[in-house]
Amino acid sequence: MRYNIDNPDLYRIWLIWAFVLLAAIASVSTVRAVASSAKMSKVQVKSVVLDPRTSQPIVVLEDKKNGRILPIWIGPAEAQAIMMQLEGIQPPRPMTHDLIRNMIEGLKALSPILR
Repeated sequence: MRYNIDNPDLYRIWLIWAFVLLAAIASVSTVRAVASSAKMSKVQVKSVVLDPRTSQPIVVLEDKKNGRILPIWIGPAEAQAIMMQLEGIQPPRPMTHDLIRNMIEGLKALSPILR
């Protein structure tokens, strides 16, 4: 089967999978962020809040060691998925990013940096 990069449907599918993969990585409650070019710091998802000016969701990461805060503006679907994870809400079926995360973990392909 030949893929045409100009095909808008194929482009949409690729884009959706890219966002789903990003959401899967963001859905784990503990992630690592770059604190400097040479040093990584372990951070934890502190909360998800709304920007008062734009009403866009922001995930707030906190470095437990030194108390620094890192806000990251995200989309509404990602905010909902992160909030469900933080509140321990289990949907009736696994969400797409949960399935991808489970596949990556099952294949033992997750980088130690993201654990």
